[in-house]
Amino acid sequence: MSLLEDVDVSDNFMVITVIVETGCVLRLLWMFARVDRLLRLCQNLRQQLPQLTRIFRLCKFKACVQKDLTDEEKMVSEEVAHTQLRIARYFVRGYAIMFWLITITIQWKIVFDQPRWLPAMIPWATMISAAALTMGALFDSLLTTRTLNIWYCLCMLQTAAVTSPLAVPSYLLPIFWLMSFAFVRLPASMFIASSTPLAVVLNLCLSPLVWSRICLQRVELGDVDISILVFSFELIGCALAVAASPCAKSLLRTRVEQGVRCGKMETDLRAASALLSLTCDAVLELDSEMRLASHSPELAACLLRNGQGTSLKGTRFTDFMPPSDAEQAAMMMQRASCSEPFRVHVFHTRMVDSCSSKFRTEVFQVSYTKWDGHLSHLIGLRDFTDQDALASPSLDSQPYNDGSAEDSFILPVQPSHRPSRTSQSHSFGALLPEVEDQLSWLEIDMSEMVVTAASVEVGFLAGRGLSEIVPANSMQGLEEMMQKAKESHMQGQICKMAFSFGNVEVSWTSGAISGRGEVMQTSDGLHFLIQFRLLRRSRRRRRRRPHRLAL
Repeated sequence: MSLLEDVDVSDNFMVITVIVETGCVLRLLWMFARVDRLLRLCQNLRQQLPQLTRIFRLCKFKACVQKDLTDEEKMVSEEVAHTQLRIARYFVRGYAIMFWLITITIQWKIVFDQPRWLPAMIPWATMISAAALTMGALFDSLLTTRTLNIWYCLCMLQTAAVTSPLAVPSYLLPIFWLMSFAFVRLPASMFIASSTPLAVVLNLCLSPLVWSRICLQRVELGDVDISILVFSFELIGCALAVAASPCAKSLLRTRVEQGVRCGKMETDLRAASALLSLTCDAVLELDSEMRLASHSPELAACLLRNGQGTSLKGTRFTDFMPPSDAEQAAMMMQRASCSEPFRVHVFHTRMVDSCSSKFRTEVFQVSYTKWDGHLSHLIGLRDFTDQDALASPSLDSQPYNDGSAEDSFILPVQPSHRPSRTSQSHSFGALLPEVEDQLSWLEIDMSEMVVTAASVEVGFLAGRGLSEIVPANSMQGLEEMMQKAKESHMQGQICKMAFSFGNVEVSWTSGAISGRGEVMQTSDGLHFLIQFRLLRRSRRRRRRRPHRLAL
């Protein structure tokens, strides 16, 4: 039995829907045929929008005290608004298609005189909703970030009209309430409403309308009164819609902030890479396991591994170093990355190419944390075998020694005290020691074997372990002296303990040190005070190596 018998609207409904559908089809054809005119129309509307916006802002409520937003917060707010607009447009287009399918189904039943169970007002409400949604889908100027709240009000008005006594009888109220809540009310509160207070107010205003109807009319399903059930559904649905609106906004804002931070980090990373590429021979990115994140053609060229089909991706960075340097380099890089979330670090080491040739390399390390929480390293490599280092302490201003000191690892250096090329002397002949005039001091905790204090010139050694700054061949002699000092301390002869040493190789520079050491009694135990001078080794400057070609 048709519910349209009391009010026969079939003919009028068919005529009006055919007219509306024809207009929409013609509009689509015209839009595809005259896209240029549509673009000009949109441009004209956009030129007039600022004037309308000024009038609208005069009437818009603003807080008396408004917090000044930073540039990043403004960027996030704008991106959130545009993201919500994109979601709303997908929502409008999808629901326009859905409502037109319902309208076409109603037309099909009318044409073939099939039984219809919808109330008389529902076809009209469906057709009006489909036409309005089509206008919003076809005209982007009608659906903007400023009009999202207006569209949300229209959605809530349509929900209120569908659940009103004029549109739906009481026995169909549960079905239409559930459909309007699941397909219109809840999604609109989450994705269309740009103002959370507006969504809360409209949902709280809609609930009393449903409750008042339940109180005035009994809602029955067969012979069972389900008024209390519908009342409970409305209460739960209102609470769900009110809670879902701010949760969706918060989730969307969090995702946008994460995207903005990720984009900013990528921009900073590209800027740092471009800056390093000005001075470095190769710039590469390492993951938390010190493996190359991607293939580096520059590094492959430096290591003579640029053959076809050769990729360095996934290779450990320490695999390109001599075994004697790899372990200490890994410890130094891990120590630099674990001390702070963001750290810039510079040190010297050696690398080995495919021909087993070792060359001095200056490593610029930038450790940072990605948006996903994983640690990464931006590495710049510079070969300074035949040139001066860009960052080095004052004690490392001379060329590298080809002797036994070459097997020693060079400790971290500070980006200061760059040597002057004019002050270097180059002469032929054997290596001749040249004693510096300036004295330096180191204080060593004999129990922990750690440098507790250092002169300004070697201040970067403070906090380092003694084994890190003295090679194994020199470490043995120092340990013997300290052991004698401890034995003398046990015998009460600490005041007489003083030692002299000469030509002791160290790891932080290519030269050696000579001086004297004295045992001191401190409040926390025995300390060893070293006074030394640097023995630099002067030689003729090495000729620049010819460019090596890969076989």
